[in-house]
Amino acid sequence: MTSIPSELVDLILCDLDNSSLLSASLTCSDWLPIARSHLRLVFRRGSEFQFRNIAATSSLAPHLRTLHLAYARYTHELLLSQFVSLRSMVIDHCVLPSDIPCFPQLHKLELHRVRFISEENVLRSFQNLPLLRTLAWNEVQWSSASDNTVLQPVPLMTMSLRLDFLYLNVYMTGFWDTISHTVYPRHLHLSAYKHQTNMELSSRYLHTIGRQLESLCIQPENHAATPVMNDGALSLVGLTALHTLELRSALHYHTSNGSYVVGFEPFVEKLLLQLTSPLDTLILAVRPVTPDATSPQAQLEQVSHLFQVLKSHRILSSLRKLRFLVEGKGNLYKADANANDLPRLRSFIEPILRAAVPAAFHGILAFEMGELHTWSKC
Repeated sequence: MTSIPSELVDLILCDLDNSSLLSASLTCSDWLPIARSHLRLVFRRGSEFQFRNIAATSSLAPHLRTLHLAYARYTHELLLSQFVSLRSMVIDHCVLPSDIPCFPQLHKLELHRVRFISEENVLRSFQNLPLLRTLAWNEVQWSSASDNTVLQPVPLMTMSLRLDFLYLNVYMTGFWDTISHTVYPRHLHLSAYKHQTNMELSSRYLHTIGRQLESLCIQPENHAATPVMNDGALSLVGLTALHTLELRSALHYHTSNGSYVVGFEPFVEKLLLQLTSPLDTLILAVRPVTPDATSPQAQLEQVSHLFQVLKSHRILSSLRKLRFLVEGKGNLYKADANANDLPRLRSFIEPILRAAVPAAFHGILAFEMGELHTWSKC
């Protein structure tokens, strides 16, 4: 086995599950540290002892590349700092009593409903991750530091975090400043909330990063956000480098007298008409809605109108790729009898859309099913 280069062994083992990695670690002494480094450990509530034992006494911690902490009460900086080789880390529903320690090789970080002690902890954590390229920022917040805590202030404008990809879900308006002055991604997945103020702050942030943002996915956080977007609350003005735009919940479908009906949300046209640079790829996602009284013919005319907008608009007429995404069951209403049958749903929806697509777009048209989850694969 020693004749196989370690780099090749690393590539072979990187996609194996934990059970297979444990088997591979028994192959020979040269494979053991490589196999152990690819183990994916998940620590949840109730596994404090195992986490502390691995972090403090085990020889495994310094070699691990992937770590997932969920609902944990033991995310102490001294314990985390033992995992010096981390490339990817997920922290889910945890309170961080101090900064995220220095991880010189970490390139992907997911923060889901994490609470920091202060804004300074957040900024210093960013400074401790020099190779960070992918960040999921999902409902992260912080509270005021106590009077007994001495923190060195970090001015907002003194640092800039350049990312390849950012998944951004900011549900409380008070936490926008840190992101808008600090984080500059090339690719952004933005969750849009129903509140007018949140939409305005999102628009301001998009304008700030507009010169370097290359691809953008906008996803209404829930169905209540769609009417606010339809009123024109979100703005794409200033996105001069954008080449790919994905709009979730852009189309809706429902059953009417036993037939499937498809229509566009008004915010789609409003956002497209704001673009000022040529778009290479447009992805429009279809979601289900509850039945309404709109006639199939009126819906088909609405779909046809949007393609007239695409065809006549100077910026949009140069599209190279037009993709329709039938959203997965995660976005489907539970009342939809066909919620788990995406192939069948597509068989109903695709003919309706193809009938409304002008012949000029047939060469760039593609259909997909399920969630893209672009950010989780970066």
